[in-house]
Amino acid sequence: MSERVVLIAGAGTALGQELARQLAAQGWRVALNDLLPTRIGPLAEELAAAGGQAAAYPADLTRKLALQTMLQGVLERWGRVDALIFIPSVRPEGIVLDMDEWDWHRGIDATLTAGFLVTQSVGRVMREIGGGTVVYAGAGEASSAVYAAAAAGLQALAHSAAAELTAHNIRLVWQPGSDAAAVLAELG
Repeated sequence: MSERVVLIAGAGTALGQELARQLAAQGWRVALNDLLPTRIGPLAEELAAAGGQAAAYPADLTRKLALQTMLQGVLERWGRVDALIFIPSVRPEGIVLDMDEWDWHRGIDATLTAGFLVTQSVGRVMREIGGGTVVYAGAGEASSAVYAAAAAGLQALAHSAAAELTAHNIRLVWQPGSDAAAVLAELG
């Protein structure tokens, strides 16, 4: 297990932190991603102090250049990504009649666009190494219309992309709840 690398996108969430701790304890190398370094830096230090291998990679996954730069850092450090856990964490509040356009775009981009971009980029790495696992996790209860729309789009992406990725020995799993045990079970 010590050679396996997991990238947790949304590692600053409660679910992401729990998964990072458990995977590091199991011997995974853990790449932590979140928009804010303050949400993942202390976690990387905690995991390293406990004897795990972890590094923080803050980046906005809605921007392909930032994503590619972050992924290059992971590859330079560990040379591979065997698993991707994508946890959407931007959930704009408010009703449709009061929501502004920025909240709409950020909600869609942080869930659906980021899901697409990170799956595409990490999927290409997995294709090169012979396979891997992608888990979309934590996309549970809708807190607003924009999040409901984005999560429905992410579920449709998961369904369609899973069939395409199978040809490259990549499993894509839709695990919408916040049950860490269920996510861990998907990683084997």
